[in-house]
Amino acid sequence: MTMSAKAKNSQAQASSTQQDKKSKAVDKKSEKAAAKKKEQAKGKNGRKASAKKPNIFVRFFNYLHAVRVELKRVSWPTGREVRNQTITVLVALVFFGLLIYLVDSGINPLLLAYSKLLG
Repeated sequence: MTMSAKAKNSQAQASSTQQDKKSKAVDKKSEKAAAKKKEQAKGKNGRKASAKKPNIFVRFFNYLHAVRVELKRVSWPTGREVRNQTITVLVALVFFGLLIYLVDSGINPLLLAYSKLLG
């Protein structure tokens, strides 16, 4: 690289860092302005001054409506999937139940024999 190319490269880097600093300063100013607007919109207790809270029945029915909309979005399993998963759970339950029973049956005589040795 020649000297002039190095000088141009360093000047380009310096100008890009200056632009980055300016854009960060603008971002900070816009963030502060947005935060100030939010605070001005709020009244006492942190609520919006102009918005009045709806009564309990309206809020309850809005909640029920939101629940109904959300339940429509759920990906429900088919009956076949539910049956297959239920069978899988029952088989695992029986398998591990038998495994615990066998381990318990094998350890119990060993512990009784050990306790007789001790005394």
